Amino acid sequence: MRMDATLRSVRRPMVAFAAVATLFVVTAVAAGGPAGGAPPTTVGSASADLAVTLSSTPASVRVNEFVTYTAKVTNAGPDAAAKVTFVDGLTNVGSLARLPVTSAGSCSGQGNYNTVSCDLGTVRAGATVTVRFAIQVYSGGVITDSAGIASATPDPVSANDTASTNTVVVPPPPYERVVVDGYFSHLLGRLPTDAERAIWVPRFQSHPFVDFVRLLTSTTRYRQRWLDRQFRAYLGRPVGAADGTLLRWLQQGRSYDDVVAAIVASEEFVTHQFPACQPGRPCTVASLTKDFWVRTAYRALTGDQIPDGLAASLQSRLDAGESRATVAHAILVLPEARRRFVDGITRTFLHRRATNFELYLNIASMLKGQRPEATEASMFASLAFIAAFVPSQPVCCVPVPLTALPVDG
Repeated sequence: MRMDATLRSVRRPMVAFAAVATLFVVTAVAAGGPAGGAPPTTVGSASADLAVTLSSTPASVRVNEFVTYTAKVTNAGPDAAAKVTFVDGLTNVGSLARLPVTSAGSCSGQGNYNTVSCDLGTVRAGATVTVRFAIQVYSGGVITDSAGIASATPDPVSANDTASTNTVVVPPPPYERVVVDGYFSHLLGRLPTDAERAIWVPRFQSHPFVDFVRLLTSTTRYRQRWLDRQFRAYLGRPVGAADGTLLRWLQQGRSYDDVVAAIVASEEFVTHQFPACQPGRPCTVASLTKDFWVRTAYRALTGDQIPDGLAASLQSRLDAGESRATVAHAILVLPEARRRFVDGITRTFLHRRATNFELYLNIASMLKGQRPEATEASMFASLAFIAAFVPSQPVCCVPVPLTALPVDG
């Protein structure tokens, strides 16, 4: 590079699906140094052949993943190079996600602008300085990163003062496939096969969200998984092959409430829930007081202690000859049980508590007669649920440091 080297920006287009990269490279200017400034200071008649190489890993990534860039600045001599600077820039295709680190000198990075500038100081003959940083990409296509170096010491060979590297960014799959895959993964516990995608993607395209979800939650696999959650919650065990009667109920159109009420009314529920039932000391519903069963069933279905007045009312219904399943059903339609139902869905699938708005909207629907399975489908069709598996466009990020590099690494 010439003695009067400085930095300037060169912009050129990049092949990409949805973005154009602005590439900052180091070049030499004919004379005079930076605009408005003095020419770089030279060091006697010394010279230093600086060279930069640039690599990226991995060679290909998906949108929203990370690319790590590593630049190596080498001085082939014969003399030390003074006031060495390094510049790398890549915009509009990602965000600086890992702050730059260097084995000598210091670097700075500028967030979404992805401009990395380093003052490497004096690089002795035969030494190598490493600079490393990473970006998170948000556009598909081929992204090109370019870097350049400059020094106050004359460089007899300028051809090796810039370097570039390409990374293939695999575009995201079609939105319909992302949604179908997300629903399969969250609701059915696995990704669909290609044959299933060929069926369910057109269904998604031709049905409103809630109708599509109702089709999916009507599958045998989802009903088995739902039933398994109820068995674990109320009986402390997974659903088994001998429990097919309740699965057939669901397939025949019986409601969630019918199934849960039958579970809570069962002898197995008593054995699992009542402290008095210990190994070697079996007990049955008949051997326990009706008040004790009412209070335990209410706590299991609502998560709260039952008020004494309500407990007495429900016990009187048992005294009048109503079945335990009927009384359990009466508990399930209470606002307290509906609240637990809504909150249970958000905790299971969104890993958070339900918001007040979600509680109000869905409890009100069920109190007006909507079946729980219909409310569940409406919740699964909400934007809050879809956002759990549809990636969003990153708009900013907070860069974090990379692991420090060894000196002259």
